[in-house]
Amino acid sequence: MFILSNCYSPPKDYQEYYSNGWRVYKNHCQKCHGKKGEGWQQLYPPLKRLKNNKKLFAQIPCIVYYGIQKSAVEMPAMNYLTPSDIAYLMTYLAAHYLEKDTLITTAAIEERLQRCFKEKP
Repeated sequence: MFILSNCYSPPKDYQEYYSNGWRVYKNHCQKCHGKKGEGWQQLYPPLKRLKNNKKLFAQIPCIVYYGIQKSAVEMPAMNYLTPSDIAYLMTYLAAHYLEKDTLITTAAIEERLQRCFKEKP
């Protein structure tokens, strides 16, 4: 799981990660999940489900990179995104849904992607 700390000031590179995260969201996620993460009916789940849900939040890199198929929910793999792209996205999502100004590093994403299939969802 990611380490989310209660920092009083964001890390030095935070603004770069956040801005790039918005770009990744806009270019790769917004079309389905909406500008504000509202989703669309049962087809595209709203991202508000992430709100203060650290366990679900920790699964997002695996879902983004490898995709998911569960009953009515299907999300294609986005394995063309780099671990850096996913780190940017996760930093952006953490700000909005965990309400934390936390920089999630590329190294943390690389480690998380290696563990995706070793853990039960």
